[in-house]
Amino acid sequence: MHDVAEVSEGSAAPLPGPAIDAPTERCRVVTPYGEVDAHSAPTLRQAISDELLEPGVTHLVVDLSRTTFLDSSALGVLIGAFKRMRERSGRLDVVQPPAALRRIFEITALDRILSLYESREQALASGD
Repeated sequence: MHDVAEVSEGSAAPLPGPAIDAPTERCRVVTPYGEVDAHSAPTLRQAISDELLEPGVTHLVVDLSRTTFLDSSALGVLIGAFKRMRERSGRLDVVQPPAALRRIFEITALDRILSLYESREQALASGD
């Protein structure tokens, strides 16, 4: 788990890159924290790419439950990950962000393309 480091009088240091979990040999969970925008999306993209270097990974879960903001850069990373997983006959599952951020998936119709889940447990069970 990543914590926000206190810097001075209420300001906080940027959160570190995404957390990575490997619940099984063929599954990786990538969990970004805070804002995923044009500044931080490349870090998320690289974290996903690094995990997909392992050819046996066929199930990728991106857990957005700890995000506070998503922009088009974040959606581009998810679409890229979706395509990469499809190329390797794998699957991408997304744990939905907090309720206030979910509308972006409806507006962009990505809720019709991506497999969205309410919890990490549900997303992990989908890959069984």
